[in-house]
Amino acid sequence: MNPKITAEVKLYGKKMLVLSALTLTIAPLVAVGNQRGMTARADSTGSGSQTNGLKVKVDDKGLQDAVTKAKAAGVNVTQKATKNTVATSGQATQAQKDIAADYNTQATALAKVTATQKAAMDKYNTEENQYQKDLAAWEAYMKDPEYTNSTQWSKQTLQDLIGNNPANVTYVSDSTNKMTLDYGNVSKMTATRFKTFLETYKGGSTTSSVDNKNGTWVVLKVGSTFTYQSPFVDVSTGKPVDVKFTVDKLDNQKTPAYAYLSKYAMGANLATPNLYGHYKVNFYDHASGKPVTLKEALIGMGDLDASQYVKFDGQAVKTIYGDKVTKVSDDSYKAHDDTAYDDSETGTQVWRRLDNVSGFSYTWGQAIDHWSAPYQSDDYFAVGNIDFSIKLKPKPIAPTKPKAETASYQLADLMVTPSNHKDVTAGDNQGKDTASINGKTVDKGDTLTYPLTNSDLPANRTDDIKSYVLTDKVQKELTVNQAETVNANTKNWDVKVDGQTVTYTAKADLLKTMNADKSKAYAVPEAKLVTTVNADNVTVKNNFTTKINDVTTDSNTPSNPVEKLSPSLVAKRVEDAQGKLATTSDNVNILTGKDVYFDIFNQYDNNSHTDDLTDTDQLPKAAKVDTSKIKVMMSDGKADAFSMTADKLTGLSYTKDMTSDVTIAYKDGKLTVTPKAGKEAEFKNQQTKVRFAASLPKEKADSQLTKKDGDYVWHNKVAKGDQTSNNVDYNAEKDPDLITKKVETKDGKLADNVANANIINAKTVTFNIFNQYNNLGETQYMTDTDQLPKDAKVDLKAVKVYLADTTTADTNSSSKADDQSSTEMSASSSAKTDDQSTSKTSKIDAKTMTKEKLATLTYTKDVTADFTVKFENGQLTVTPKADKIAEYAGKQTKTRFVASLPTDKVASELTKQGQTYTWNNQASNGKDKTSTVKYHTDKPATPAKPTTPAAKSTVIKVVKMAQTGHHQTWFDRLVAWFK
Repeated sequence: MNPKITAEVKLYGKKMLVLSALTLTIAPLVAVGNQRGMTARADSTGSGSQTNGLKVKVDDKGLQDAVTKAKAAGVNVTQKATKNTVATSGQATQAQKDIAADYNTQATALAKVTATQKAAMDKYNTEENQYQKDLAAWEAYMKDPEYTNSTQWSKQTLQDLIGNNPANVTYVSDSTNKMTLDYGNVSKMTATRFKTFLETYKGGSTTSSVDNKNGTWVVLKVGSTFTYQSPFVDVSTGKPVDVKFTVDKLDNQKTPAYAYLSKYAMGANLATPNLYGHYKVNFYDHASGKPVTLKEALIGMGDLDASQYVKFDGQAVKTIYGDKVTKVSDDSYKAHDDTAYDDSETGTQVWRRLDNVSGFSYTWGQAIDHWSAPYQSDDYFAVGNIDFSIKLKPKPIAPTKPKAETASYQLADLMVTPSNHKDVTAGDNQGKDTASINGKTVDKGDTLTYPLTNSDLPANRTDDIKSYVLTDKVQKELTVNQAETVNANTKNWDVKVDGQTVTYTAKADLLKTMNADKSKAYAVPEAKLVTTVNADNVTVKNNFTTKINDVTTDSNTPSNPVEKLSPSLVAKRVEDAQGKLATTSDNVNILTGKDVYFDIFNQYDNNSHTDDLTDTDQLPKAAKVDTSKIKVMMSDGKADAFSMTADKLTGLSYTKDMTSDVTIAYKDGKLTVTPKAGKEAEFKNQQTKVRFAASLPKEKADSQLTKKDGDYVWHNKVAKGDQTSNNVDYNAEKDPDLITKKVETKDGKLADNVANANIINAKTVTFNIFNQYNNLGETQYMTDTDQLPKDAKVDLKAVKVYLADTTTADTNSSSKADDQSSTEMSASSSAKTDDQSTSKTSKIDAKTMTKEKLATLTYTKDVTADFTVKFENGQLTVTPKADKIAEYAGKQTKTRFVASLPTDKVASELTKQGQTYTWNNQASNGKDKTSTVKYHTDKPATPAKPTTPAAKSTVIKVVKMAQTGHHQTWFDRLVAWFK
């Protein structure tokens, strides 16, 4: 039997059927057994050996002594099979008291029965002594009985009738004072019938009532039976005999067969006009009801007078009859005449001796009815209480030996079922006694400690404890904290953790202590199980079993619902140039020391733990973040936290400023945002957005970012507890450093190869250097260097630097004149050519820019003031000023200048091949070089002086020229025409 602890508590407190430890029954009337005052417990009423508890011995010496005395007194004491009584440990003490009390009750009852048996035997012994005396006197008398002075029969006749040994003759007609009448199936007269009957009755029977002290008025039928109980004793056995009458035939009259059954004499007195009845008589042992055969029976029929007769159905050994009786045959006799004699007249008697008979049958009747209708009388006759001429004394009845009192008793084997109990407390409670949290809601991640308690070992236990093992099969939603569990049980238990099964085995010293004194109860040390909840939205349940030797007990099952955990989520986004959220950004700003904005989106779960409350964002170590500008905003609370996803977080509305409720820290590139102490609960199940700006000094790009194919790559994600956000891929792509150089032809077009004698004749030739600076603003790549012939002349004041427009036309001649944007242009020169006005525009894409495309852009904005221009020894350098470098990172510029070479320097500084002078030239930006510009011309016969067109203050008309890179004035075109 393995009771649950809950059943244990309830059983002991309720009224239940009490099973006594010992039941003693004394027959026939005494039932002994304590059925009150016992504590209800789960008992086993079966017999045989039980192994479902610890056997406890209850002292039964007093009861055993009482049993011995009862048997000695003659009590028939039987022992029932030993009953196995099972009690829980909490009921063990009371159970032992109950059994001991029951033993005492049985001993007291046995003592009482013993006294009754002894008294009965004492009385019997006294009566037996007297009986033996009376029997001896009777036997002496019956050897020579007294004869009356009968005028009917001589002494010899009487002796011949009863034989030589009168003591052996059973006097059937001797009705004792112990005789009683059993009416059998005979119906008594009703009061109405009796009243009517009395109106015409003239007989001599008692008529005071239907049922009176002398007899009863009845109605006979064929088949009616009535019995006279114990009218005489069978002298051969000394046992009382019953005489049963059965009405076999009745006179065929039309009136009911009224009759009077006497209570002091055997027989039925039939009332007229019914004149006869046939009766069967049978003998039965009074005690057993079995038929009795009488060895020698003396039967007398009395008062045969007034025309009455008797006919016997069987022959007798011998018959005698009086002088008032006429013998018709050996078995038939009638009254001598119609005279009615006194009942005591012996001359009206007939006596017969029957041997070895169990009954007889006869007909008794009247020859005539002496009363005319409507009057009625009866034909009285008697079978019992007829005086015989020999005074046959009744044989003394032997006293009945008292039936032995019987008693049964039942000993009890008390089995105490150990109980165990499991509770649950919060936390890792090593050596502490804390409140139970059974049934209370817990959270995923909670530490739960389960105390495993066992009931005391009962006092008076009979067997040693050879093994004591606790087994706890832990639910998979609980993680066993092995180290803590082992540490909590080191003193008394060997702990083994096998997956989810934890086994506690009592150490040898503990077993030794348990068995030291089995007469006393022993408190078993508590064990502990330490676990951590590892799932949500479940109910964690846990019980354990205790096995003591071969007795196994299951504990109760404490349970705790685990709150459904809303997801802990985190997402990260970067804001692009337009402020839109993205997971991937191509933005060089962070590499140039400019701020880039990032957003961290959170959902905190509803768990009581704080391990998901801190956002940790590891940026490049040298990244700059101004924590004072970080904002933490909370959503409007309308979102369903349980269906939320990381991506959905980015679309919520964040309206509540929670910045003051968090602690923000930033060091060595690590940004942490955590709710302040005491504010954690406000963030549970809520969504927040953390917005911050970061930048990275450009000199740290190479050391802290990954460089791949010229791009700087940075992968980053945010951690929150055991959750991580998506990756933010930040690609700081470096736009290409581009430089190309063009020379303007005589007709104003841009070319790489030109034949023009102007420079040799000391006239000016226009050159254009087109640049795209990379977007990192690397200074070493932002200086244009153009090595001209050493003695070449360049007017620095005439050098112009133009910035490309942010859009470019989809035409092949997108360059504009260098002075278009100046105030010197006239309104009339601002008109565009037809094809330009109809062209489409598109945004410049620095990443896909090529050298060839550079020369096709539109350059209108004069930014010469932002640059430093130098010319020494034929080397022209153009560099953005220091404070303008970042501004021109990733931009496109055009440097336009004119150069000339004195004629006398041609031979020394140009390459001559025949009459042709050649000059190959490249410009560079420190990293890249332009393609070679080839300049060749024949030497003129007469050197010409270089001329410079006079500057005009009038507004000139701008005419777009294909492939020139600038706009020609009408004067230029006129000069060209003359040429």
